[in-house]
Amino acid sequence: MTTTTPYLVRIDSPVGELRLVATASALIAVLWSEERDGRVRFPIEPVDGSNAILDRTATQLREYFEGTRRTFDVPLELRGTDFQQSVWLALAEIPFAETSTYSKQAAAVGRPRATRAVGSANGRN
Repeated sequence: MTTTTPYLVRIDSPVGELRLVATASALIAVLWSEERDGRVRFPIEPVDGSNAILDRTATQLREYFEGTRRTFDVPLELRGTDFQQSVWLALAEIPFAETSTYSKQAAAVGRPRATRAVGSANGRN
């Protein structure tokens, strides 16, 4: 986990204002503007400002909402347990415009009986 200063930008989107948080090396969070600040904790409080990762993320999100992008290539810094991270990586593998179930995700991470835990991990995503 990095301890470099995270930066924060706000962008408008079709789903409302989003807050993007990133260090110089990776995206840390995409938050709804109305989301409680306590839900995601940062080792160092984010400061207002941009960097190359945030600019790239904002561009890719705009392209996604315009319908011209289906995948993202922004580096991510996942913060969670090993299990949560495996669930999130499996979640990212679901193809564009497709859906999955917690049962399918649980099987994908090698824990077919962990359906509720997968749901919980997705809720922390």
